Amino acid sequence: MAKNSEQPRKSPKGARGDKAAKRAQKLLGKAVDSKGRPTPTFQRAVLAAMRAQRPMVIAQLRLLTKKYPHDTPEELAQRLGRFYIGSLTTTGAAAGGMGAVPGIGTAASLGASFGAAIGFLELTALYAQSVAELAGLHTKNDKASQALVMTIMLGEDGREILKQAASAQPGTRFGTLGPAAWIASGITGLTERVFSAMTRRFTTTLIRGEAVRFMGRLVPFGLGAGIGGIANRNLARQVVNQTHETFGTLPQWHELPELFVELTSPRKPKAQRQLEAAEEKAAIESSQAADNA
Repeated sequence: MAKNSEQPRKSPKGARGDKAAKRAQKLLGKAVDSKGRPTPTFQRAVLAAMRAQRPMVIAQLRLLTKKYPHDTPEELAQRLGRFYIGSLTTTGAAAGGMGAVPGIGTAASLGASFGAAIGFLELTALYAQSVAELAGLHTKNDKASQALVMTIMLGEDGREILKQAASAQPGTRFGTLGPAAWIASGITGLTERVFSAMTRRFTTTLIRGEAVRFMGRLVPFGLGAGIGGIANRNLARQVVNQTHETFGTLPQWHELPELFVELTSPRKPKAQRQLEAAEEKAAIESSQAADNA
C-alpha cells in the first residue's frame, strides 16, 4: 500500500491560532521595534491621544460647578480624581475581559490592550488638563498638553525635566513662582530635542507597563478582567497622587476670576461657540507652525 505523501493538514483551530499569532505580531510590531523600543508610529499615536482638549475640559468643569456650586477648586479636583479612577477601572476590566470571551484570541486581546492604553491616555489628558485649569494653567496647544501629561505620569523624573527647562528661562526664580507658573515656564522652555527625549522616555515606560498589564489580561477563565481592572485602578490612583504632588494645593476661586466667570456665566449661543472654537483652533495651529519653523 502506497504511503500518502501529502502533508497532514492543520486543523481549523490550529490555522486560526497561526493567523492570530501573526496578527498579534503585526500589532506588536506597530508599538515596538526589533529591539523593544517604541516605534515612531506608536509615539505619534501616544502624542495624538494627549492633544489639547480645552473645550471638553471647560464643558466638564461647567457641569461640575453647576452641580456643586459651593465646591472650591480643590474639592472639584477631588471629584475629578474619583471619576477618573472609576472610569479607568471600568475600561481596564473591559479590556481584560476580552481574553475570556470565546473566539477572542491573543491578537484581539493584544489589540484591546494597546487600544486601552490609548484610551487611558485620552482620559488622563482630560483629567490632567482639567486639574491644570483649576490650578490656573491653561494648556492651549497640543505640545503643552502632551508635556503636561508626560510630566505628571513620569512623576519626579518628569518634574525634574520641567524644572531644568524652566531654569533656562530668563528671570525664573522658583522661590517666587507657584506650581502653575513654573510648570508653564518649563513647558515653554522645552526645546524640541528635550521634548523628543521626554517622549521616547515616556513611551518606553508606557510600553513596559502595558506589557505587564497585557499579560494579566490573558489569564483565562475571566481572571484577566479582575487583573485588568485592578492594574488600571492602581495606575489611576498613582496618576491622581502625582497630579496632586505636581500642583500642590489649588488656589481659591478669587484667585481664578477669569476661569470662574467662564464656568459660571450663561452659555453662549452655539454659533458663537463654534466661531470662537474655530478661531482658537486657528490660533493653536498658527502657534504650532511657528514652533516648528
